Amino acid sequence: MAAVTAVVADAGGNVVDLTTRVVGGPERPVYAMQLELALPDDIDVTDLAARLRAVAADLGVDCTLIPADADVF
Repeated sequence: MAAVTAVVADAGGNVVDLTTRVVGGPERPVYAMQLELALPDDIDVTDLAARLRAVAADLGVDCTLIPADADVF
């Protein structure tokens, strides 16, 4: 989590909400974490998404940047 939030902070963003839950079935549970971010208006979202994917790959997790109005849970 620290590496992910460091990327967000480096881009000028802040984590304003965090939700966690276990998804999937009992045979293959997955721990999911959803972060709500406040980002600068002039941020390059494509670059931020690429940087988050790189950090996630280093951590062995998946990370996807999606608009706040999307229903993910």
